Amino acid sequence: MKIGIQRYIQLSTAAIAVVFIAVSLFYFSEQRYKNASLLFSSLQNELVESSHMLSTKLDSYESINRYESSLARIAANDEFIEAFMIADEQEVLLTTDHSYKEIPSSDKVCSDLHDADPLVLLSKEYYKQKIIFFQNDSKETIYLYLIVNPDAVGRYLNSTMYQAMGVFALLVLALFTIVFLIHRRYLINPMELLRQFAYYQSKIPPAFSLLELEYIRSSLVQTFNRMEEEKKELYELSRIDQLSGLLNRNALYERSGWLIAESSRDNSEFAVLFLDLDNFKDVNDSLGHDIGDILLKNVAAYLQEVIRMEDFVARIGGDEFVIVINNYASHLELTRIIQRLLNRIKEPFVVETHPVYVSASVGVVLYPKDGHDMPTLLKHADIAMYEAKRKGRDQYHFFTLSLNQKVQEDIKLEKDLRTALKNDEFKLFYQPKIDLSSGMVIGAEALIRWFHPVDGMISPDRFIPLCENNGFIVPLGEWVLNEAARQQVLWRKKGICDIPISINVSAKQLNDEHFMDKFQTVLSRTGIEAHQLDIEITEYIFLDNSDHHLGIMKMLRNQGMTISLDDFGTGYSSLSYLKKFPMDTLKIDKSFMDDYESQIGAMFIRTIVEMGKTLGMNVVAEGIETFAQIEFLKEIECHAYQGYYCSKPLEADAFVKFLQQGKCYV
Repeated sequence: MKIGIQRYIQLSTAAIAVVFIAVSLFYFSEQRYKNASLLFSSLQNELVESSHMLSTKLDSYESINRYESSLARIAANDEFIEAFMIADEQEVLLTTDHSYKEIPSSDKVCSDLHDADPLVLLSKEYYKQKIIFFQNDSKETIYLYLIVNPDAVGRYLNSTMYQAMGVFALLVLALFTIVFLIHRRYLINPMELLRQFAYYQSKIPPAFSLLELEYIRSSLVQTFNRMEEEKKELYELSRIDQLSGLLNRNALYERSGWLIAESSRDNSEFAVLFLDLDNFKDVNDSLGHDIGDILLKNVAAYLQEVIRMEDFVARIGGDEFVIVINNYASHLELTRIIQRLLNRIKEPFVVETHPVYVSASVGVVLYPKDGHDMPTLLKHADIAMYEAKRKGRDQYHFFTLSLNQKVQEDIKLEKDLRTALKNDEFKLFYQPKIDLSSGMVIGAEALIRWFHPVDGMISPDRFIPLCENNGFIVPLGEWVLNEAARQQVLWRKKGICDIPISINVSAKQLNDEHFMDKFQTVLSRTGIEAHQLDIEITEYIFLDNSDHHLGIMKMLRNQGMTISLDDFGTGYSSLSYLKKFPMDTLKIDKSFMDDYESQIGAMFIRTIVEMGKTLGMNVVAEGIETFAQIEFLKEIECHAYQGYYCSKPLEADAFVKFLQQGKCYV
């Protein structure tokens, strides 16, 4: 059990008082016994003397009455004696108090006055003494009774004790008060000052008389002084980014708060730039995080060189920087400052003999047009920065309300995506692939569609990029694989067709460590034959984790599946990739087919077809909509096509009806 010092002092003082009182009670009980012995001895002597007097002077029964006055005088002069009474064995012969007229019962009489406890004897009301006298030479026996005044005896025995107890009670109270005051002055009050100092860091207590408390006081003073110094250091550290030496988010919010207050008074404008390095992850992955950290330090130094004295820059995380530009003459001057920042960052950095080239994307917002506080400004600047990245990177983009509305729509769409799969809102459509020489359907590409319960059908161009960004593409891709494989097996078992189904697989799916296990599970569960699955990938897979992706594609090929390179020519096409990766088919993007009538466009398409033939690959042209395009493809001996000329993507039942119509006209 834990108790406070003040409570401890009270309890200890009370314990001392209890012991003191106990000792006092023991002493006074002894004193009471001594007083009782003295009183009883006095009464006993009085009784014996009176008995002796009567025994020597009595000579007959008639002479007894002569001594009534003597006995009454003795009783009157002694407050402890109530009365005397003389009696024989049968009746009372004389009494000094006529209220006592009968011989008392034996239980009230003390006849043995020797060797007994005085306190016990004093509890008896009658003391008895035998008297022997001679009448005419005849021996006579009578008894003298001394009747005790119990009230007087009680007052006598208790009065001394009450007086002494009063004295001792005052002594105990005085002792308690003195001890308490001493403790209060030298212990309780100093401890209370220490408590207040420890809790509230109030005024430093003066030096204490008790050495132990003075040690504690000195230690607290030193500790709080050290804590105050560390607090100042931590305050500075909490506002400086340790890697770059720039302001951090806390300091950014502080300074921008001052600037917002000043700008609101002056009705002035300032700009907030959200700068993010392009492809910084590639630097970390290829050269290591140490090189990446040095690069960030160099970028921070460059930014500080470029900005003006009245501006400030902060690093708020990773490769994200925020620059606040103030006091610019016009938006034209602001754009020149931003362009100067972008140009400076594009200059090569030499990091431990490694030349590093980076660029940056910048989102720009203006106070107060785009927000009235820093969190809102940063949010809108972040949106604008991602728009700059989407438009090609190495550029800046100003925030607009329409851009913010699009982001909010994307957020809602992303939220709805989480329930769409559970609610069975996705469907697969199938677009036939047509052999250019025969017009026969030689395959189909499975294309996902989302039928939102409120917004209707949502284009894949809207939700697929969101799935790529938030990782939902992995479970969604697994569903597509299951559904496409199930449909292919169903058509085969019903004897409708036995054509390969193409499904699109993203880089994030390939990066999933359980990708091959999931693929094997689908093959086993649906019973689809591996050669009836065609995996379509894009050229972006070549850029990230290419060795891992190469291993996955080799495993897929070894199981019998074919691999198509979708949207060839729109990304990072390289002959080295085509040589390294196991490809079966090249798919020419619709954007190239739309330009087939130009000399350069036609030459480009012809080159792709010839290259595919040389590498032993099939070539499929996408987005074919006119007969003229068909004629051109047949002329250059392209293998197959798909597009609205023959059929748009169809639901499963509609695709079956399309097959039943026969071959497509070519």
